[in-house]
Amino acid sequence: MDRVPERLGRWWERLDDQQRRHGAVLAALCALYLVHYLVFCVGQPFFIEDAGISFAYARNLVHGEGLAPFPGGERVEGYSNFTWTLLVAFFYALGVPTWVSAKVMGAVFGVLALPVVYLVTRRALAELLADVGDDEPGRIRSGFALLAPLA
Repeated sequence: MDRVPERLGRWWERLDDQQRRHGAVLAALCALYLVHYLVFCVGQPFFIEDAGISFAYARNLVHGEGLAPFPGGERVEGYSNFTWTLLVAFFYALGVPTWVSAKVMGAVFGVLALPVVYLVTRRALAELLADVGDDEPGRIRSGFALLAPLA
């Protein structure tokens, strides 16, 4: 583990300037996301109502009730995300409170999604701008096309 910084340094040195710029932007985005998440999500004593439904199903699954909304209840599919419910149940079975596991997984999955979104957006923007060429208004319109509310 003590060689990780050394290996990261060698990897960084092999990158060209543009790759380093993209890496720095992505690292900054991840850091900003984590700061935002820590300030506005972790410290707030609330969760979205739908998460509470998954918490109840996960708790009941771990307690042997199956995927039921309440102990002794009928087994119905009232949760909205099966995988999320199973992940919360897994950590609850290990003794991690549902609230904590959901907050930690939210941060981890959010950070993991950022590089994917960054790369997809960069590729889509490059394709849009290649189609437009040097037409400045066309470049601006193409950029706005990537913003979902304005598309």
